[in-house]
Amino acid sequence: MKKTLAIILILAIAVSMLAGCGGEKANLTGKYVFTSMAGGDNEIDFGALLGMLGMDAEDSMFLEFSSNGKCSMHMMGEVMEGTFIVSGKNVDITIDGDTATGAISGNKITLEQDGMKMVFEKK
Repeated sequence: MKKTLAIILILAIAVSMLAGCGGEKANLTGKYVFTSMAGGDNEIDFGALLGMLGMDAEDSMFLEFSSNGKCSMHMMGEVMEGTFIVSGKNVDITIDGDTATGAISGNKITLEQDGMKMVFEKK
């Protein structure tokens, strides 16, 4: 029960943070898998959590960026389409009219909202 509740909470936060993806598209093309979430002193390894539930993290929740400024968020079989714009070391992702800004660092994108950080890593 606690595992199910944790997944529901993670997904609810993810959906509220992501709502949009277009402009300069430098170096983001590809698949970025949701690897962890942190808030305060707590950090959740999403891959390990899904592994305990017999699920594959790489196929459960990820962002995918195309070279044409379009992106998609895949979450537990659901797909949401959007656009993205890269500006320096940041990316604005817009899905369903909502925009979230992520920090780009190497092969990782970190989205932060309300003190919660979500990390996506390029695969």
